[in-house]
Amino acid sequence: MFSSNAQWLWCESADRPYHNVVCFRRRFEVDSEPTRGCLRITADARYTLFVNGEWIGHGPGRAWPSAWPVDTYDLRGLLRPGANVVAVLVQDWGVGTFQYIHARPGMIAELEWNDRAGSHELFSDAQWRCRPHPGYLWPVPRIDCEQAWEEQFDANAAPGNEWAALEVALADGTPAT
Repeated sequence: MFSSNAQWLWCESADRPYHNVVCFRRRFEVDSEPTRGCLRITADARYTLFVNGEWIGHGPGRAWPSAWPVDTYDLRGLLRPGANVVAVLVQDWGVGTFQYIHARPGMIAELEWNDRAGSHELFSDAQWRCRPHPGYLWPVPRIDCEQAWEEQFDANAAPGNEWAALEVALADGTPAT
């Protein structure tokens, strides 16, 4: 489903024993109004997708591990000439549940678009920036053996959704290009 250029990504500094939540983002340029834009994505365990700061969707849907689901999004009308950003919030529970069999955390994505300059591809690779999301607290109680962790969120520690916007600076002052 993915090109061999797309890499499974995870953030090495997300080192909690359980319940890691990571912000991924990739900034890129589009020459002119795209005539086609297609993003394929999946993650372990869950993801939330933003394009240019706008919430697009979340997934993947539950499935058998042998047929891991890959979601496809039509991004025509969301990509624009000039700078664009794809941002993905990925949650790793670190434990199996009745809904999920634990595996290696991460995400993989592939974006293809056509514009006046031709056909373009963007893959999940080392050019993506990542960092743990400090707003999701740990340790927190496990709901029960059928589900993962209780979600406790500290909005004072969180970067908000600005990390998904086109122009932002991270909490440590570095630009999130």
